[in-house]
Amino acid sequence: MAQGDWGVSYYFRQPVAGLIAERVLPTLMLMLGSLSIALAAGGALGLWAAAHERRGAIVAAAASMVYALPVFWVGQLAMRGAGLELGWFPVSGLSDQRLTGASTWTVARDMAWHAVLPVATLALQQAAFFATVTHAKAQLEITQGYVRAARARGVPERAIVWGHVGRNVAPQLAVVALNRVGMLLTGAVLVETLFAWPGLGRLVAAALLNRDHPVLLGAFGLIVAMVIASSIVADVVQAWLDPRMRGQENAP
Repeated sequence: MAQGDWGVSYYFRQPVAGLIAERVLPTLMLMLGSLSIALAAGGALGLWAAAHERRGAIVAAAASMVYALPVFWVGQLAMRGAGLELGWFPVSGLSDQRLTGASTWTVARDMAWHAVLPVATLALQQAAFFATVTHAKAQLEITQGYVRAARARGVPERAIVWGHVGRNVAPQLAVVALNRVGMLLTGAVLVETLFAWPGLGRLVAAALLNRDHPVLLGAFGLIVAMVIASSIVADVVQAWLDPRMRGQENAP
């Protein structure tokens, strides 16, 4: 496997390495898009909940309920409501096959339009998770001495939470996000199967149904490598973003 020879698929009758290479990019598009939206929305909601103590408990409870919703069920609701009933978005595939020969901009816009429902479905649960994590970490940061010092200097509460607290929570949230790669891949299997998204998750699902062991070995090997690499990057990013960790590393 290290040499790139992953065998031939029993079901697809193609080299496994080529099959996986074709499916990695759509999965990365789905994961990166949903992760970006989830981080932005969940982080902002968590900080807002920390800045409003009375409403924070309600937001945390709502986020926990949303996080508990099955991804497959949420996807079916989105497909039926926004896709089939209202007709706002396409419900399957990566792009419209009738656009063969169209301009690059037209194809890219069509792919983005097809990605709305899958990305939103995967991002919703992750946003709820990040909102809960951000709220908990922000509440812990608010008890620190630098927050009391800022309040004593007359700094507005909003500036403290969104500035000082948010800046200290961001490195921790980045590490949590990088460590969510495994969960994102698990959700991608369900979302890609539901929306017929031609990614790595759908390939794994097809290989499981057809007992295609070479594809499973290659895909799981790549997934394990991605999870390990994301964990290493998480440690590097945390040390780079958090000056407190750099101070601990340089301490005698």
